[in-house]
Amino acid sequence: MFTFSGDLPDAGSFTFDAFLSAGPPAFFRCTEHIVRTYAGTAGTLTVRKQCLSVSLGGFAFSDQRQAAVVGGTAAYAGVHGREAAPAPSTS
Repeated sequence: MFTFSGDLPDAGSFTFDAFLSAGPPAFFRCTEHIVRTYAGTAGTLTVRKQCLSVSLGGFAFSDQRQAAVVGGTAAYAGVHGREAAPAPSTS
């Protein structure tokens, strides 16, 4: 389930259209390539995301990621954009 707020509020479900995770067997570093489609009452929105995760030890990871809107239908037709800069995080 998802919820959008702001100029175009919407809610619905999302699916993973593609998910590829690659890294060495020890999982100290991996790259994920994800495509998600959000389907709500206003239409569908397709987002492509890339993420580089580096292990900090235990279950802690440092992530660098970027996401881009790559398609949409109905109210989301013609919508495009991406993060202004990759957003580092620690999870």
